[in-house]
Amino acid sequence: MIEQNKDIIIANPMYDAVFKSMLEVKDNAHYFVSTILNERILDIEFAPQEYIQEKKSGTDTEKHIKQIETLKPIHLDFVTTIHTRGGGKKKVLIEIQQSLKPIDVLRFRTYLGEQYKNKENLVRKGDKIIKTLPLVVIYMIGDETPKTSQIPNVAYKINRNGLCLLDGNPINIHKPPDTLIEALTHDAYFIHVARIKQKMFTDWNKCGELAQMLSLFEQSNFVEENFTKKYPYPETNKYINDMRNTLEYLATDPVTKRLMQEQWFAEKDVLSWKQTVKEQNRVIEKKDNTITQQGNTITQQGNTITQQGNTIVGLQAQLAEYQRRYGNLSCMN
Repeated sequence: MIEQNKDIIIANPMYDAVFKSMLEVKDNAHYFVSTILNERILDIEFAPQEYIQEKKSGTDTEKHIKQIETLKPIHLDFVTTIHTRGGGKKKVLIEIQQSLKPIDVLRFRTYLGEQYKNKENLVRKGDKIIKTLPLVVIYMIGDETPKTSQIPNVAYKINRNGLCLLDGNPINIHKPPDTLIEALTHDAYFIHVARIKQKMFTDWNKCGELAQMLSLFEQSNFVEENFTKKYPYPETNKYINDMRNTLEYLATDPVTKRLMQEQWFAEKDVLSWKQTVKEQNRVIEKKDNTITQQGNTITQQGNTITQQGNTIVGLQAQLAEYQRRYGNLSCMN
């Protein structure tokens, strides 16, 4: 691996503010999407979806209601015009979902559902709906604990494949593109950022274009917490260099740094709160078990007393029967 002549410090693109700012540059977004999709993109239109801090009600150890801040994973929308392999053009909706923390699958599914029901993704001709925009999703997954997928690869695509149920023969759903299939299904691309390791770039010149671009996301060589990092790889691609230059600028931008810090502290607070609740739940569970055991002991003692009472009642009944038959035995000489 060829080292740079000087240390280049870039912002960590897995932070929401950095990732969003990097892809707000149209050329960066164009190259990023086209490299992952391995498609020729003629145009790309950016429709940002801001990440937001949301307040949730929780309960702290003193049983008081507590407001905590959480960060939704960022998702960005692009409408792209793709040059098809058959020589035509088609517009495709690209959704990028990214998360630095352990992924929240439910939220990813929620965002996906929003795209399917969004009326803005319909292609109209006058008042008539012609079709819906085909949907492609790119998942940028930042955390591997707990393990997020059994597939070990760094980057992969999940294709839609057709199969005839009657004879088992494959069906080509892409030639020509089927409007119904494109409206109700989608391709997905997965990038596992935590799996991007330095050993992938030992021989830089043998790295493919996608691998070289993913080197920007490698989560090592951090300079300050995990906000900024050294980027040691050579300049071999104009578009990757442009993305790197954007990240280099963002590493020194005070507004971006503040937003990264806010995200870091918000996530730390959530994790701390969850740990506190978890520990409190353990204490409550232990007390519940003790109460249950004490309750079982009391129940057993009660059963014993009941049995003893039943025995006494039985003996009293027998005594009464003897007295009825033989009189008061204590009076006999």
